[in-house]
Amino acid sequence: MPYAQGMRAEENAKTIKKPAERKYVSEAVIETVTGRAKRTLQKDRFFGRGFPFYRVQGKVLYDLDEVLSIIQASRVDPKRVVA
Repeated sequence: MPYAQGMRAEENAKTIKKPAERKYVSEAVIETVTGRAKRTLQKDRFFGRGFPFYRVQGKVLYDLDEVLSIIQASRVDPKRVVA
């Protein structure tokens, strides 16, 4: 039976369309983009903090646009910071 279930899952995966504008990347790419070490990203996932991620067949993937928007949203304008 597990084989039959796997076949159905594959057929379902073919019918689901991934949005063309989404780009899912590995933690190595996120490491390069953010400057955070791979191990730090792993610890962040373990402790439930950091960037949202997807786990697909054992692989960890990040939505690049989502990560970049989180970084952009955390921007601080030094002229507007009140001491």
